[in-house]
Amino acid sequence: MSKFIFEMQSEGGRLSWRGIRYMLVRPETLIGLQRAVKNDEAVAAGGFEGEKRTSAKLSETMKGRHVAEAMASMGGDLGWGSFRLEKFDANGFEMCVDACAFAEAFGKSSAPVCHYLRGVMAGLGTTLMGKATAVEKECAAAGGKTCRFEVKKG
Repeated sequence: MSKFIFEMQSEGGRLSWRGIRYMLVRPETLIGLQRAVKNDEAVAAGGFEGEKRTSAKLSETMKGRHVAEAMASMGGDLGWGSFRLEKFDANGFEMCVDACAFAEAFGKSSAPVCHYLRGVMAGLGTTLMGKATAVEKECAAAGGKTCRFEVKKG
């Protein structure tokens, strides 16, 4: 059962969680936008900005690893894939996403393609560590078993 309850307002056309607005969109829509802009860092910046707001809200009631675990749970609730926090310490963390919606929507690639999620991971890391960078070390679209993100402080 989901830990995150999204509030739907049928008359106002809003979907929100703790006052933060969300929207449902097909992964192919975001991948289509990613292909059109041809700017991986712009796509990552979108994920970064959204996650900073969500992880800041989560940080009001929990700290550190618990925020990362809650974000992983929420990612699954949003249909992005099955998230696993593999490693977590003061210098960073590693998050894996099985059945990643972004990789599946993109299709086969010779390089990692989950730029939006990479930005999400960097946003989460920045909330938790002050500043962070994220790299997609493995991508299902590029032949990996999972999508694996390494986030480092600094």
